[in-house]
Amino acid sequence: MPQQQYAPPQQSLRRSSEALAMLRADHRRIQQLIMEYDTVHGPQAQRDIAHEILLELTIHAHLKAYVFYDTSEDEPTRRGQTLLAASRREQRAITGLLQELRMMAPEDPQFPKTFDELLLHVEHHMAAEEAQMFPFAEAALAHGSTACAAGRQA
Repeated sequence: MPQQQYAPPQQSLRRSSEALAMLRADHRRIQQLIMEYDTVHGPQAQRDIAHEILLELTIHAHLKAYVFYDTSEDEPTRRGQTLLAASRREQRAITGLLQELRMMAPEDPQFPKTFDELLLHVEHHMAAEEAQMFPFAEAALAHGSTACAAGRQA
């Protein structure tokens, strides 16, 4: 098993801040794609944007799991544990919808309804992360903790 290299505290905090910046950038990109999806005309154009959104959400989920969920046992505060548990529940619902959509053909009559449901969950989840999870993580980083705030060192 490869050993994880020691990252000096300042370097760990910088990487943690960078990971949060990447997650925020993902949110902006996903929001932009949702706006495009809502305003584009034509079923093929909507399917193309929907495919891009599904890809972005999958990548975002992996990054978030790496940053937050895989290290949540290290979170020392009850507030942090509560935020992580709520975020995990929301992420499971999103993951379930992503899996459903991957099994459907874009022409499936249920695809638009399921996709719209996914977008509602995603928008709520991103708003909760921006309002609660990310500020909590930033506060932890400001106090030198990397438990919830970006769990792993790269």
